[in-house]
Amino acid sequence: MAHLMATVYVALGPIFISLALFAPTRPIFSAFVGALISTVVLQGLALALASLLVGAEGAMANAVLVSAPTETYGRVGMLFGACMVFSLAGWFALRLPAVAASLCGGVHFAPTALVAMTYGSIQNGASAAINTAGNYAGQGVQAARRGLSGPSSIPPAGPSLSRSASAQGTNR
Repeated sequence: MAHLMATVYVALGPIFISLALFAPTRPIFSAFVGALISTVVLQGLALALASLLVGAEGAMANAVLVSAPTETYGRVGMLFGACMVFSLAGWFALRLPAVAASLCGGVHFAPTALVAMTYGSIQNGASAAINTAGNYAGQGVQAARRGLSGPSSIPPAGPSLSRSASAQGTNR
């Protein structure tokens, strides 16, 4: 995700660079630079975490494979340790954007907040659409019941426009 955001930042870079020309828009440019640097640092931290995780898991897998077949408890302990390392790496990976932002002084891209906002707006829009459709359906049913049991709510037809136009044409 950070790689995608870095691509977006680079694509929008010329627009933000032009904002550095004017004093009122200079803070927007500085926030852009902070976010860009934060994204690059985030990619570096993610790469460091991944290489550390692969190295630790490789060492643990090698220790499980090399150990004697009769050491079942030792193997289970190593597998439990591997699960703990994965859990710790996952916990740290979730906090990497905030760590990168605090190191760079910039803002960070939080996809969980974006997903929450998008999901909330979709959910609110869908419920509003369902409520509106239900209201129109209820009004249609009520209008149909009135039409079957009572006087029609449709106004009577007026005079024909074609007859009045032909009548005006003959008077000339």
